[in-house]
Amino acid sequence: MFAKYVYKPTSVTSRTQAQIQADILADVLAIATGETNTANLSASCDTVNSVITSTIAAGWVLHDASAGTNAKTIKAPLADDASTYKYLVLNTNTNGSFYTYLYETWDATAHSGTNQASTSANYPQQFSTTAGGTLYLNITARMFMMHSQYSSTWGASSYAGGSAVLERSRDMPWDTVAAGIPPYVYATLGTVPYNDAGFSAPRKQVRTSGTPVTGASAIFNCAVMPFGSISTAYANMNSADQKVQASGGQGSAGTLLPAWPLLVIDYTVMPMQYGNISSICDVWALPQSSAANLDTVVIGGNNYIVYQEYNTTRLIAVRQG
Repeated sequence: MFAKYVYKPTSVTSRTQAQIQADILADVLAIATGETNTANLSASCDTVNSVITSTIAAGWVLHDASAGTNAKTIKAPLADDASTYKYLVLNTNTNGSFYTYLYETWDATAHSGTNQASTSANYPQQFSTTAGGTLYLNITARMFMMHSQYSSTWGASSYAGGSAVLERSRDMPWDTVAAGIPPYVYATLGTVPYNDAGFSAPRKQVRTSGTPVTGASAIFNCAVMPFGSISTAYANMNSADQKVQASGGQGSAGTLLPAWPLLVIDYTVMPMQYGNISSICDVWALPQSSAANLDTVVIGGNNYIVYQEYNTTRLIAVRQG
């Protein structure tokens, strides 16, 4: 599911700041849990300019409607274990900040979670009830991704980029469903191309211990095949370097650009990658400066929306719809 959700400022709606905060939460919750008609969203939604495309279902369900003030918890099943879920708290209680907190479990009676992914407390997406703005949402059962924009402000409060929950494949021999290690990460996408970091998980297995680590120890880096670290790929491989002349079945003119798969790694504690995000979530890195923010590119016959992460040259492509 892809949504361009445009919300109105206080100056053009009868809604107050507090009401718009609540409306933004309610509308994102509705979209994440399957709403496909913008006419059914709140009075704060600019229905003329908002769009929902749902070729692929959003795939999340409401788990706790009372997770806190202006907070709701949603959940979605794992790709390889439909009885196990990832839990995400949507929170707009701080005006101007849309937090998305990732947990391994969530008790809907006690309204509390266990094993929060540490970076999900950092760098919320930003919104403005006075200026109005847009949230770009890419949501499936495998992922939840948000990019925010208002006026000239893009993305998170630091390292301007998106926020996402991303499932990965289980590439290590020990990493089975029965082993129970969460096969997903929280991503502060602006920090990923900046210094390769920005991934965290509720729990992480390391080779030196039989006991998984949690909290600030459960962090990872991002790599792309075949270059290693994603920052190296961006720094050394631009769109001119990576162009391939199209021919044959690819078309008679023009050039092609690669889409690099994203890997979850930490080679200091595990000898190979933990897993592949792209094969599960359909999210890819593009060579730097190969497109512009919010462009549409075609990969394998499908449309993908381009997002800038950290700066205008460092880009990802996400399946649109």
